[in-house]
Amino acid sequence: MTRAEMLARISSAELTEWMALYRIEDEERQAAEQDPADAP
Repeated sequence: MTRAEMLARISSAELTEWMALYRIEDEERQAAEQDPADAP
């Protein structure tokens, strides 16, 4: 899917929210890999 196709389906704001969520999830995953005792 191209960027234009994606933006035709969802708004830029929604895309930004999904990107933020995935970034947070990735940071949590990386933190858990470094120290499993600190995992949520």
